[in-house]
Amino acid sequence: MRKSEEERRTLTLSEEERRTLTLSEIFSCNSRENLAFKGTATQSSTYSIWTAQRAIDGVKNGGDPYTSSFCSATSYESKSWWRLDLQDYYDISTVIITARPDCCLDQTSGAEIRVGNSLENNGNNNTM
Repeated sequence: MRKSEEERRTLTLSEEERRTLTLSEIFSCNSRENLAFKGTATQSSTYSIWTAQRAIDGVKNGGDPYTSSFCSATSYESKSWWRLDLQDYYDISTVIITARPDCCLDQTSGAEIRVGNSLENNGNNNTM
């Protein structure tokens, strides 16, 4: 069965500049639920204990991020990315990105959000 153009499977955040991409929480939803909880997150690299899955664990502020990681973060690199595979096709109506609350707001500025069905080029070939 061919899916309609409105139905999407992946959400990708990417950054062209050389820096770290840090995310506290991703909320991707249709009108009924946060679909991010159903997905599998991956990222271009992992800084310390800040794995990709932490951006969809429901915790927006867990205290000191160095001892109780509530964020995901890549290493300092060019073209860093974070991707969510929703495991199925959905009509995405809202994407909310929560930055790390204690610092580093610049680490999400300039990031591009792409939603689509392709995993080619780490999801960066999908439309913005």
